[in-house]
Amino acid sequence: RKELVITVRGDRPINEVQADIQRDLNLAKYRIKS
Repeated sequence: RKELVITVRGDRPINEVQADIQRDLNLAKYRIKS
């Protein structure tokens, strides 16, 4: 299983990073349900 690794690179806005994390979490929840 994939570990949740939060990396913030200087070239990416924090809200964009958070959006990616949120999407990953939503996909994980969807996979568990189905």
